[in-house]
Amino acid sequence: PGRMLVPGAGAGRLAFDVHQAMAPTETFALDLNPLLAWIGARVAAGETVALHEFPVAPRSGADVALARQLRAPEPARPGLHFVIGDALRAPLASGSFDSVLTPWFVDIVAHPFAQVAAQVASLLRAGGTWVNFGSLSFNQRDPAACHGPREVVELLESSGFEVVRTLDRELPYLQSPASRHARLETVF
Repeated sequence: PGRMLVPGAGAGRLAFDVHQAMAPTETFALDLNPLLAWIGARVAAGETVALHEFPVAPRSGADVALARQLRAPEPARPGLHFVIGDALRAPLASGSFDSVLTPWFVDIVAHPFAQVAAQVASLLRAGGTWVNFGSLSFNQRDPAACHGPREVVELLESSGFEVVRTLDRELPYLQSPASRHARLETVF
């Protein structure tokens, strides 16, 4: 993956896992929330962070607020950076990434998909790779801005991307053993 960006990284679990497993030269976990970036940086440095989980639908009265200890299996190898910023106005140089990984990102931002694609394209070097996955449940008020897989591919191709591969997979999403709510999402 070369130099990789993960916009909307949250506390950086996926960024950490990919950084460890795929060995990019550098990984930038970018998120707007400073608390999540702080948690990710601490855990990736090998520290333990104590937080509470508040399940949406607790299984019992004992599951309302659960003390949790967050820790990584090992400290991150060098080159994992946590950055606080708006991914659509990223504080990063244009063309500075070999790969961009967006997990459930296009689904939650309140910007049109074409605008998100243009921002990703501006951050990629020529020939770079964008890997996106999520449910395509766009956070848009206008139903016409909520695109299905075929429309997403057409928008990408009209924006200059070469779509190499698409697939659908069912993945667990927001599942906690302490909550009655759990779901599987079909991601694209």
